[in-house]
Amino acid sequence: MRGSTLWRVAIWAACLASPALAQEKSAKEAPKGGSLAESARVAGEYAQLAGMQGVVVQQAEAITVALPPSLSKQMSSVIASVNRYHAAALKGTGRQVSDFWSKRLVVVVFTERNQFASHVRRVEKRSFDSADRVSIVVGEDQPAVGLWLETPNTRTGVPPSVEIQVGEKVAAAVLARAAGAKNPVPDWLPEAFGRATSFQAAGPNGRSYLAEIRRNAQLYTRNQQEPPWNAKLEGIQTQSAQAAFAYWVTFGPKAGKMGDLAKQFVPEENQERVEFPVALQKAQLSGDQVLGSWRDWVAGWR
Repeated sequence: MRGSTLWRVAIWAACLASPALAQEKSAKEAPKGGSLAESARVAGEYAQLAGMQGVVVQQAEAITVALPPSLSKQMSSVIASVNRYHAAALKGTGRQVSDFWSKRLVVVVFTERNQFASHVRRVEKRSFDSADRVSIVVGEDQPAVGLWLETPNTRTGVPPSVEIQVGEKVAAAVLARAAGAKNPVPDWLPEAFGRATSFQAAGPNGRSYLAEIRRNAQLYTRNQQEPPWNAKLEGIQTQSAQAAFAYWVTFGPKAGKMGDLAKQFVPEENQERVEFPVALQKAQLSGDQVLGSWRDWVAGWR
């Protein structure tokens, strides 16, 4: 039974890859070391390790996406979204796809908690935390993203579409890679960067979701004096304020600064990590004047 499941996954992955012309285009644009066939095989293997009984695999321009069969009808729109988010995230960090990924990034999407938990344990090789919804590995061996989709039942506020959720995690992986796999960044920063990228790549279907982020960021600046990276409070307002800051330094008035900021997390000798306020200072983004400028901008963010 186990063997037949593995065979079915492998065949499904091979047969449902993108058409020949799209694959040829992707091959030309693939990162160095990228292989369409190899990435499809890896996607099927990761899905099988997580206990998925089948998987639909298709190729984006530099990324391989695996969805459960229940989401197969959304594959084309997910691929289009991944391409938009990936391009916007690379632009936001000042990087080029040709020398960015060691291998094609593999993204596996889960709708079942236990499958995602298995992915975390077997692929990322760490303990599963019930609060986790994404697993990001951006080292040289095999870059991978595992995503457990949010639903209206698991999220407060407007639930983003599948296309937006997958796109945001791809953008988050770009930032983590830009900072460096061995350079710890605050957990919230890649997530905030992903949400910020939605303002460039979500499209018309994300209007309600984006309006909610803006509104909650504005409520945060009215209710809190702490900068969002220092706030002890959690929740959607804090997350939205963090996204607003990421947008401000990536696509907004300080566009271009996120690339500089991502480079500041390299620890010095005998240093475990670079704290966020220190990284801000190195990137010339600290101080009351900078924070005040950000708060003023958020108040009029449209």
